[in-house]
Amino acid sequence: PLVEVPQTVRNFSEAMKEVEALVYGGRFHHSDHPVMNWMMSNVTVKPDRNENIFPNKSTPEAKIDGPAALFTAMSRVLVNGGNDQQDLSGFFNNPIMVGF
Repeated sequence: PLVEVPQTVRNFSEAMKEVEALVYGGRFHHSDHPVMNWMMSNVTVKPDRNENIFPNKSTPEAKIDGPAALFTAMSRVLVNGGNDQQDLSGFFNNPIMVGF
């Protein structure tokens, strides 16, 4: 089922902190894609008075769509405790294919 995940401090703060911990702990790996590297370098963070964080763009023309998707996914992992028991066989047996 589709789950709405609003891009809010509530959904992103802990997810961003978890991703940061994984990166600094050497446990986060990606394909070293240059576009994702560029988008990650565009993310700035300013904690609020409660130490919550939210991604911001370094400049108006900067893009952070990839990191925002990563933080959204991580927020769902944290909500589900990493133990999502949903049946994914339909997804794997009938994947959405996108070509460019």
